[in-house]
Amino acid sequence: MSLACNIVASCLLLFILSTQGAAPENDLFWGTLGQDINMDIPGFETNDSIEDITWEKDKKRVARFQTRNKPKNQDDKYIVSVNGTLKIKQLRMEDEGAYKVLMYNKNGKNELERTFQLKIQEKISKPKITWNCTAKMLFCEVVNGTDIELKLYLNESKVRTAPSKNISHPLKNRWKKTSVKCTAKNKVSEESTVETSSCSASGHLFHYWHLWRRHHLRHLYGSTHLLHQQKEKTEPEEEWGRAGDKSVPSDHEGKGPEVLPGPGIDSSKSSRVRAPSTA
Repeated sequence: MSLACNIVASCLLLFILSTQGAAPENDLFWGTLGQDINMDIPGFETNDSIEDITWEKDKKRVARFQTRNKPKNQDDKYIVSVNGTLKIKQLRMEDEGAYKVLMYNKNGKNELERTFQLKIQEKISKPKITWNCTAKMLFCEVVNGTDIELKLYLNESKVRTAPSKNISHPLKNRWKKTSVKCTAKNKVSEESTVETSSCSASGHLFHYWHLWRRHHLRHLYGSTHLLHQQKEKTEPEEEWGRAGDKSVPSDHEGKGPEVLPGPGIDSSKSSRVRAPSTA
C-alpha cells in the first residue's frame, strides 16, 4: 500500500472514532414542555411506493401509517402523516428518548431506517431584575425554565454569564443611572428584560435623614415621657407640703392632720386632734 493510501486510511479511521456515540445535529429534536412537536425526516422525500411507516420509541411501536388503511383518530397522542412526519401532542418530560422510523415499500423492502433523539425543555419566563443600593449589588432571576443560560449586561456591555436561574453582580457606581439588561435562553425559548437602576444620592441621603429624624424623635419623646412620669410621682407630696396651699388630698378631706401617739401612749386610745390655728 502506498504512503498516500495509508494517510487516507488513517484519516478515515480517526473520523469514524471521533464521531462514534455522537448524534448528528439534524437527528436531534428539541421540544417545549406542554406543546406539540413535529418530528420530520430531514433530507428524505417520500414517494408513492412507500406502503408502511412505523415509529418506535425505546423499541416499542408508538405510531403507524399504512396507505391501505385509514388514518387513526387525530386525537391520539402520536400521529404519523403520509410524508413520515411524527407529531407528538402535549409534550411531557417522559416523552424524551430515542425514536426510530422504519419505512417499507409495497414489496416489503425496507426503504429507510433512522433514529432520532428528542429532548424536552421548559419554556423560560421573563427575567426579573432587582438591585440593592446599600449592598451595591444587582440581581437577575428567572422562575420558570430548564437548562437556562443567563447573561447580564451593563450599559450594553456583557459582564456576567452563568448556567443558572439567578445571577448577581456588583453595582460599582450606584449613584450613576445604569442600563441593566438580563437575557435568559435555552434551546426552545429566549426572554429579555431591560431596567435602569434607580439608586440616587438624594434618595440615599433622604433615607439616612429619615432614620436620624426617627431616632432623634424617639430619644426626645422618650426623655419627655420619663420626666412626665417623675413629675406625676412627686406632685402629691409637693401639693401637701406647699406653703399657703389649703387644699388637702381627697382621703383626708374634712379631717385635720393626724397626730401620732407619743411614747408610752396606747395607740388604740389615741384620738385625732386638730392642729392649732395660726390665725
